[in-house]
Amino acid sequence: MSGTQLPIHITNIAFQYPQRGVVIGECSDGNRTGTCGVSGAVLDNVTAGLANQPNSGPCTDITGGSFWIWLRDYGCSGNAYNAAGGRFSNNAAAVLIDGAGNSGNGLIHINDSNFAGGGIKFIPGANGGSLYGSNITEEGLGDRVHDIPPVVWFTSFGGAVDSYLSNIQMADGGPTPTPAIQNDGGGPGPTVANTTGGGGVQGSATVLNQNIQNFTAQAISPILARQTGFFNGYMVGETDSARRIAGLVPVRFKNLAVSNSSSWVATQYSGATTLSTGQPDPFGGTSATKASSTTAMNEGMYFSKACQATRYTPNAGDWIIAGAWIKGDSRTTIHGLGLSFCGYPQPTFSKKMYQQGMLEGDGQWSWQWLAYKVSGGPATYFSLYCQFSTSPVTAYGPVLYIIPGGAISDDDALEFASTMASVDSACPVGSICNMPGHPLVTIP
Repeated sequence: MSGTQLPIHITNIAFQYPQRGVVIGECSDGNRTGTCGVSGAVLDNVTAGLANQPNSGPCTDITGGSFWIWLRDYGCSGNAYNAAGGRFSNNAAAVLIDGAGNSGNGLIHINDSNFAGGGIKFIPGANGGSLYGSNITEEGLGDRVHDIPPVVWFTSFGGAVDSYLSNIQMADGGPTPTPAIQNDGGGPGPTVANTTGGGGVQGSATVLNQNIQNFTAQAISPILARQTGFFNGYMVGETDSARRIAGLVPVRFKNLAVSNSSSWVATQYSGATTLSTGQPDPFGGTSATKASSTTAMNEGMYFSKACQATRYTPNAGDWIIAGAWIKGDSRTTIHGLGLSFCGYPQPTFSKKMYQQGMLEGDGQWSWQWLAYKVSGGPATYFSLYCQFSTSPVTAYGPVLYIIPGGAISDDDALEFASTMASVDSACPVGSICNMPGHPLVTIP
């Protein structure tokens, strides 16, 4: 099908040994940029089996910015065992949804379908794309020799991509552990319900339910995988409820940020910057500081006496974990918290995790945090900071930790990062301590 927006309904067809079984949205000259996109096509009870040659596949090829495509009671064989590029190549897929070089393919619905030796490979386009699938099974040979790709694989994912997947199954996946659903991109990822087989769900996703046996055998926690949802009776997601209670905090590691905001400094790249101390903090005190500037250029407020406050020699396996309360006057900056290396070399990082605000909102306090795992780099200096400009930012209670490699597991590091709270930097490790500027008072 090529270059048509007329409703098309194809039903009850089966054929064997083509190079590609179904092609949607490609011009006769091979152009896939969008000139020949298709919309409004329904394929119902259609089955195709490939010729299984190195250059065969994909079995179903959707491209060209196509949309409103329905595959129902569908069957297609992938080419994972014979494709020249291996099981992850484009022509190994049972269904390739290819947005490379076009705007992306969306509103693709695949339901009640069975694939063999290949899954669904989704490559977003310039404007993302969308995929909605339910009751989909991918089967392997079951010989414990041949591997198959994920049932659904997103090569990238962003805010312009949308997906809901339900009852996704992998059977006889082969000797190499392979997830049933894999997202190589960022969040939010697909929404996933009732998935089993293979290695479960890998990468960012909102997971409503998955096979317990698959999940409990995993070494990577949902937080480390950037997932939210429900897991073996646990609910995983960001909440500030405990932080807003402002209870006493056990000091597990030394806080390297400066709690006394009168010592903080700010850049002055353009115009005039002002730091106003004694601002209301989230807990009824006046220990916050507001940063403002007369120009729109981004400036930085350092939670220390200088940008070069922390000297650090990177060691592979270290974790740098930081957080702070941040608010704006009318809108709260998201992704405003960061590490500044002051012109010195940056370490290399093997993992970067962060939660830097749910929404801009109306000027509410927002706890923002980051956690970076170090893999190497030269000696350097850095500081924790937040950005501001003509839109002022008020901050309170920063924490900055350098946790030596081996002192904490990756899963535990992310549990700590996602649940930590403000604590006064004067508190020694091992103590139970108060919030900055809020001394403990005992009433006789």
